[in-house]
Amino acid sequence: MSRLLIVSASFQQFGAAALDTFLTNTLPAVFAGGSARALDGSVALHPSSVAIDRTLFAETIPYGKAIGLEQAQEIWRPLRARRFEEIVVLGIEPIGDYEEIVLACYLEADKKGFLGRHGFQDLAGWQEQVKPNLAPREVRLRDLGPEKREDYIQGIHRWLVTEMTSAGFAEPRPAAPRSPEVSIYWFPRLALDLAQQTYDLQVERHGVSFSTLLYRGGPLVHTSDFYRVLANFVMAIDGIDTVLDVGCGSGLLACHLAASGRYKAVLGIDSSRDRVSGARLFAELNGSSARFDANSMTDIRLPDQAVDLSVTSFALEQTGEHLARCFSEIRRVTRKMIVLFEPTTEFFPTLGSLWHLPYWGWANRYQEVLTASGLAFATRPIVIYHYFNPGTAFVVDLQSREHPCLTHPHLFGQAPDDWPGGLKILQGAAP
Repeated sequence: MSRLLIVSASFQQFGAAALDTFLTNTLPAVFAGGSARALDGSVALHPSSVAIDRTLFAETIPYGKAIGLEQAQEIWRPLRARRFEEIVVLGIEPIGDYEEIVLACYLEADKKGFLGRHGFQDLAGWQEQVKPNLAPREVRLRDLGPEKREDYIQGIHRWLVTEMTSAGFAEPRPAAPRSPEVSIYWFPRLALDLAQQTYDLQVERHGVSFSTLLYRGGPLVHTSDFYRVLANFVMAIDGIDTVLDVGCGSGLLACHLAASGRYKAVLGIDSSRDRVSGARLFAELNGSSARFDANSMTDIRLPDQAVDLSVTSFALEQTGEHLARCFSEIRRVTRKMIVLFEPTTEFFPTLGSLWHLPYWGWANRYQEVLTASGLAFATRPIVIYHYFNPGTAFVVDLQSREHPCLTHPHLFGQAPDDWPGGLKILQGAAP
């Protein structure tokens, strides 16, 4: 077996001289204690614009301006058939080289690492988070401690004060009109969505990763199980054979559901063809039976009552003032149950959300729309949430006039740890 060196696209800003320094000095020291023959038999995957000494490697494979799960697939796909002794991503900073790190996690090797300006890091922690085991299990949350919780809350409060001051203490106004016909995600983002599951490969506006959240009534936690939280809730509903994930994004929820083995079919739809392409790739790389189609939630190309259950996860938020017609279309194609995981200030708001939601123009008329539908529905706060954008679980029963709390009491436990599927809070530093 040989080694694979993935030279990140970030080296294009530094040129061949910086790369030569790494190849002749730093990398051999990591591989073989300074041996001049450390790179013998190795394969180099590198930007074509950065010259590389081919005599150092058994094989060199150039790529264009970028490489990642959704970029230059014709280059990296043949490498999936090979198993390497070691894969090293040669980059600058992990947060800037997440595309190459995520790609490395989906190639086969006995060992994997990242070598950047701050030294060598093992990829094992990231690997577990960006290439998850989708099989059903309890949700695992890692307590980040009271100091980080306080910093997190205070940071969002400072942001809120700044926003209110900039607006002259007027009401928040939408930054842009929202419509289901206009996707806010116009670029491939599977690698970014996977990087969001880690503690430190991606940072949100408020200085922490997407997967750093508050546990309802408790600590600040990190978890790569956000979509498992949602999937466990859906899987607690019996009598369901077919599931439709509306606004599926990169397919993480749909693939978690499909991995349960409970359903005859799981279909995800999204109006963005790039997102659907990413979801199909995620399903392929993880051996999922979930299927994905490009399809707008305003005109779902399915017959009436085609599926047993439809679910959304932070997708209807983008419908803005068009929530009613989108919900009506979801209702049309659904036979038994609808589960919505969506942010709103109508139920379980936080101080940060009272500015964040209206500023982003998110849909926020669920009470009106669901009441007008005449359907029985119940709500529960999602057990983990972003302080600025907390989500509510809506359960809508299409078959019974009884309140869902009575027909499905196991979905509406009073304590956070009653969340379906179970929760386990871990102590210690985040990986």
